[in-house]
Amino acid sequence: MITSGSCTSNAIFLWSDSTETVYYSLHDCETGIVSTMPYTGEAPSPFGGACISADPDDPGMLLVWSNGTDIVCRHYENGWSDYTYVVAGSVSGVFNGSISVCSTQDGYWVAYFTVSDPDPVVFFVDRDDVTSIGTHTAGVDPISITAFPNPFREALSVQLNGNGADESFHAMLFDHTGRIAREETSTGGTLLWNTADLPVGGFLLRVTAGNNVYTRKAVLVR
Repeated sequence: MITSGSCTSNAIFLWSDSTETVYYSLHDCETGIVSTMPYTGEAPSPFGGACISADPDDPGMLLVWSNGTDIVCRHYENGWSDYTYVVAGSVSGVFNGSISVCSTQDGYWVAYFTVSDPDPVVFFVDRDDVTSIGTHTAGVDPISITAFPNPFREALSVQLNGNGADESFHAMLFDHTGRIAREETSTGGTLLWNTADLPVGGFLLRVTAGNNVYTRKAVLVR
């Protein structure tokens, strides 16, 4: 068994056979297991970290896992969304049992920790971002973000690069508990925060630009 989760009307059990082919079994509350099918697309590893949300008031479920280089997710509601969605980039060393996800009215809280950092990183995934990813076009992302300096001390600058680099964006900075430490919408492609009052430690930067969402880890030192 890789992981399992549930929503208002169904439960899903994600598992693999001896060949490491990943399947998912759909469970109905009244009739039991109603179907078992191969999981198509990028799938969690039987040996990596993975988790599915479980909320009886949520019509869908969010599957979150580590693919070795990123934390990615895929939403299920009467079927899987079209493709996976990267919610935290450049994250390695995440192993089985080190990811959790819970559902709220507006989205999902995801937490993970790595072998090199025992303190959990907690961040919020907006429901609209993951339930509408099937309407996005997969391919090379023409936009990227830069957070500098990193590590930072008294100030942190966030910059949008590539196509549309001069457009406004919405940025949120979360501390390790998931609390929003900074939040602001830029008037152009760059944002500068005074961080002198923030505590030392790891932070997660989340930037929304149009239909795209980007995340970066940043560390405050003194």
